[in-house]
Amino acid sequence: MKKLFLSTLILSFAFSNSYESSKQLMENYIFSNEKKSFQTDALLIIRDGKTVYEKYVKGYKSTTPHYAWSVSKAMTGTLIGRAIYEGDLSLDDRLSDILKGYDEEFASDPRKKDITVDHIMNWGSSLNYLEEYEEAEKYTDSSVLQQLYGKNASKDMTRYLLSHDMVADAGKAWRYTTGDTTLLTSVLKDVYPEDQDNYPWTLLFDELQMENVTWERDASGTFVGGSHLFVSARDLAKVGKLYLNDGVYDGKRLLPEGYVEYSTGLNSVYLENLKNDPDSMSKKAQSPGRQWWLNRDFYNPTLPLYKNAPKDTFMAVGHWGQLLIVIPSENLIIVRFGEDRKARIDREKMFGLIFDFLNEEGL
Repeated sequence: MKKLFLSTLILSFAFSNSYESSKQLMENYIFSNEKKSFQTDALLIIRDGKTVYEKYVKGYKSTTPHYAWSVSKAMTGTLIGRAIYEGDLSLDDRLSDILKGYDEEFASDPRKKDITVDHIMNWGSSLNYLEEYEEAEKYTDSSVLQQLYGKNASKDMTRYLLSHDMVADAGKAWRYTTGDTTLLTSVLKDVYPEDQDNYPWTLLFDELQMENVTWERDASGTFVGGSHLFVSARDLAKVGKLYLNDGVYDGKRLLPEGYVEYSTGLNSVYLENLKNDPDSMSKKAQSPGRQWWLNRDFYNPTLPLYKNAPKDTFMAVGHWGQLLIVIPSENLIIVRFGEDRKARIDREKMFGLIFDFLNEEGL
C-alpha cells in the first residue's frame, strides 16, 4: 500500500507541475520571450465593464502612453463623430468649402473640390497616395513615409496630401491611406480655429476622462490624424467603451445615434470597388469599416476572417501590433500594445487563447 501511495503521489505531483492553466497558456504565447518573436508591451481585457486581466512588461505601466500608430485613425473618426454630434460638421461637407489657403491645390484638378468628409471617412478620396512602409523600394516612393518624415511634407501635411493627383472621381477609388485620415484632422483644425490646439481634448479626451494621451502635430499645427497618437491602454479602452455603448459614455451621449453603426459597417467605397474593380484596391486581409477594421474576409466579407472571434468583432489596428478590439456580443474590450518588428502576433491564436482563459475563469 505504501508503494501504491508513493506512486500515486509522484504521479499527482508530476501532473500538477506539467498542467498549464489557460491563463498560463495565454501569457506564454502573448508575452513570448523568444528572441525572434513578436513583443507584447501591454494586454488589457475588460469584460462586462470590469478589468479581468491587465499586464505590462518592464518599462510600461497603466499610465504609460504607448505609440498607437494607425489606431489613431479610429480616434480621428471618433472626433469627426463628436463634431457632427455638436452640429459643427456633416458627412456631406466638402473639404474645399472648409479648408482655407489651399485654392491652388483644389484648382489643380476640379475633382478634388468634390471630396467630402464621407469620402475620406471611407478612405475614398481617390488621391494617388501610396501607403508603403519598410517594404517601400525607395523612401521617396512612399507617400506615408514622405508625409510623416519628409522635411517638406511635414511642414504642412494638408498641402502635401492635396498635391497628390486624383486616380478617379472623388469617392470612387478605395485606398487605405494615412493621408485621408490626416485630412480629417485638417478639417477639424479649420472647423475649430479658436481651439485648434486643444479640440481633441475639448471634444473627446476630457469627456472620456483620458489622462495619459498626447498627439503630435505637423509644423502647421495639424494633428497627425492617421498616426502619431500616444495613449495608455486604460485610456484607449475608454474609446472601446464608448463604441460598445453605441456612442454613450457614463450615461452621456457623445456620438450621433447610428454613428457607431456607420463607423463599424462595411465601407461603401470598398464594397463598390470589390464588386467592380477588385484589382485596383490596396490589398488587406480584413474588410474595412470607416476608420475601423471588421472581422470580415477582405475578398468575401460575408465570412469572418478570424474564426476564434465573433463576427461582430471590430478593431482599430496600428503598425507593429497595436490593437483596440471591441466585441459587442461578448461585452468585451481588448487592448494590446506591442513592438512586432521581428514577427507578428497570430491574432487567430490570440483570440482563441483569450477566450479559453475567459471560459476557464468563468468570466
